Amino acid sequence: GMGRTGKLFAHEWEGVPPDIMAIAKALGNGFPVGACLATERAAVGMVAGTHGSTFGGNPMAMAAGQATMSQLRPSLYASLEKRSAQLETGLRDAADVQVSPAVERQGVTVLATAPTAYRAMLPDLASVNLGSLRACVSAGETLPQATWEAVHDACGVRIIDGIGSTEMLHIFISAAGDDVRPGSTGRSVPGYVAEVQDPDGRAVPDGELGRLAVKGPTGCRYLRGDRQATYVQDGWNVTGDVYVRDGDGYFRYQARADDMIISAGYNIAGPEVEEALLRHPAVAEAAVVGVPDAERGMIVKAVVVVQAGAELGPEPARTLQDFVKSQIAPYKYPRAVEFVEALPRTTTGKLQRFRLREGS
Repeated sequence: GMGRTGKLFAHEWEGVPPDIMAIAKALGNGFPVGACLATERAAVGMVAGTHGSTFGGNPMAMAAGQATMSQLRPSLYASLEKRSAQLETGLRDAADVQVSPAVERQGVTVLATAPTAYRAMLPDLASVNLGSLRACVSAGETLPQATWEAVHDACGVRIIDGIGSTEMLHIFISAAGDDVRPGSTGRSVPGYVAEVQDPDGRAVPDGELGRLAVKGPTGCRYLRGDRQATYVQDGWNVTGDVYVRDGDGYFRYQARADDMIISAGYNIAGPEVEEALLRHPAVAEAAVVGVPDAERGMIVKAVVVVQAGAELGPEPARTLQDFVKSQIAPYKYPRAVEFVEALPRTTTGKLQRFRLREGS
C-alpha cells in the first residue's frame, strides 16, 4: 500500500491529523489521475484570521466549495454560474469568444479566465465600458508579461496572476493590486510555504533555477501510480514547475520541468521565448517546444498563430527569428518556426504542448 512520505503540512498541530477531504479524478491538463486531497482542521483558525491578502481568508472553505462544485451536475453548475457576479469562459474557441461586450452587458465584477482569452479581448478593450470590473484573475497557465502589459495599457486593469493546482485545491502563490509585479506569479499566499529546491529537496539560493515545492493547510496525500514517489516528498507537494525566486520573495515561472529545452548545453525555458514572440504585433498566440536535433540534441521550435490580416513579409519565419534575437539572448531564438491556425488546448484553455511535441 501507499504510506505517508513525510509531514505534508506546514502548520500541523500535535495530535490533530489532516483529514482526507476529496478524491480528484482528473487534472487540468486533461489526463485522468487519482489524488486523495487533504485539509488540516487545525489550520482553520490560523488562516481564517488573515485579511487583506490575495486569496487569503479561509482555504478550507474555498477548497471544500471547489470539491463540492466539481461533483455537481453540469446543468446545475450552469444555473448557479448564471446567478453569480462572475464570468467564466470555455477556451476551446477563445478567439471567437466575445468576452468584453459580455462584461459590459452583464455588469461583470470579477473576470477569471485564461491568458488566451485576455489576448483575444485586446481589440475590444478601447471600445467597451469595463467600469463594473473590480478584479481580473488569470488562471490555467502562466500569464505572459506581454499580455499583462497590453491589457493594462489598453484599459488600466491590473490582472491578478497566481498558481494553484488540483492537488493543492487552492492558489498558493499570487499577488494583487500594487503588489503585482508583471512577469512574476507573486509571493506565497499566507498559510502556505513555497520553496525553490534542487533535485534532492534542498532550497536553492534566490536567483537560481529549481523545482517548486509547496506546503500548506491543503494538499495532496496520495497519488495513484508512480506519481506518488515524485509528487509527495518529505511533506512537500512538488508541482513539476521550474521557478526562480528573487530577494523580495517573488516567484517567477520558467517552465514545466518536462518543458525545459536543453540545446547544445544551454537550458532554455520555452515560456521566455513565447513571451518574446508575443511582443511582436503580428503574433496572436505562440507555443514553444523542444524537438530532437542530431547536432544540438534539441532545438527550440515555435508554433505560431498570426493575427488576422497581419503580414510578416516574404520570410515570415526569419522575421520572427530576428525579432526574438532582439528581445532575449540570441541563442534562445527558435531555429524552427511553424505557422498554424490554432494551438491545441484543453477545454479550460490550457496549452497542450505534448501534442505539439508529438507532431514534430
